[in-house]
Formats: sequence, C-alpha cells, structure tokens
Amino acid sequence: MKKILVLKEKVLNTDEIYRKPVIVRLWAEIFRVHGDGEYMSWERISEDVVPINISCIEDTPTTVFQITAYNRHVEKIFDVKIIQPGTIICPATESFVHWRDGLTKYEWGLNFTTPADAKRFRDCCSNLSQKFSRKATSASSLRLSPPKRIRGKDRSISSPNSPVHNHHRRTISSPHDLHKG
Repeated sequence: MKKILVLKEKVLNTDEIYRKPVIVRLWAEIFRVHGDGEYMSWERISEDVVPINISCIEDTPTTVFQITAYNRHVEKIFDVKIIQPGTIICPATESFVHWRDGLTKYEWGLNFTTPADAKRFRDCCSNLSQKFSRKATSASSLRLSPPKRIRGKDRSISSPNSPVHNHHRRTISSPHDLHKG
C-alpha cells in the first residue's frame, strides 16, 4: 500500500522518498559555506539535527553516493552527490566533516552527534585510497573555524563543537590544503 503525503500543495509519493536503499542513516546538522573571498562563514541549512541518508546510486566505474536529508515536515532540505574517486572528505573536528561538491562547487559541512557517526560517514563515502593520516590540529587551522555554539533553549543534541552561525569572518581553505605536507 503506497502512502501519499501532501506538503504545501505538493503531493509526494513516499516511494519518491524511500526509493533507493539507504546504506547508512546518521544524525547531523547541515552547513554550507556562505560568502565570497574574505567574507566567508558557515551557514546553517538544517534547523536542528536531522537524519542523513546515504545511498549508493552508482558503483561502476566510479562510485556515487547520494546524501539526502528531510526536515520534520518531510521536506527535502539536502540532496548532494559525493563522487569517488575525486571528493576529499576532511575531518575538521572529531564530529565535523566537510567537503567541496565537485558539481556545484559548494563547500558542505556535517556536524554529527557523535565522533563515531562522523567516522562512519567518512568510512562509507571516502575513496578507499584516501588516507586520513591526520585531522586538522585545530578548527582554526581551517581558516574558517566551525562557528561557536549558541547557548539557549533551542540547543540541539549535537556535540559541543557544533558549528552555528558565526559573525567572525575568515578565509576558508580548500579541503585539498588540509592534506598537503
């Protein structure tokens, strides 16, 4: 029996949401680098921690992972493809990873609820030959630090290093710069 969801005058068949088998489902906050040149910062995409669904949609000759997330209103808020080989997933902290989308050129970040979930994401979506010999020694080595945590009643359950909107603006380095030398 198919379920039909009606969202703001848009009808979604639940088969559209769940049609690809999910390899891994993890919980994280979603961020994107916002700005140009000297004025770049992490922009929060999700209102809170959301389930991140990872599906493998192609496996030969390249591997393509589709990363999707839906908010509590079942609206798709994140739909990105990670292509391997070619995408470097950089650990910024134990719970925060980021990468540059080769197709859109956006820099995406996910702040997972646990370091183990961040590791599972990297293990699942990384090129097998990609080595994480070191993570960034500190968030400041990224030149665009994951922003500081906002204290208040709307706190999420994510890690203390959770990036939220920050007013400090710095230049961001590419993920490739983190793995040089």
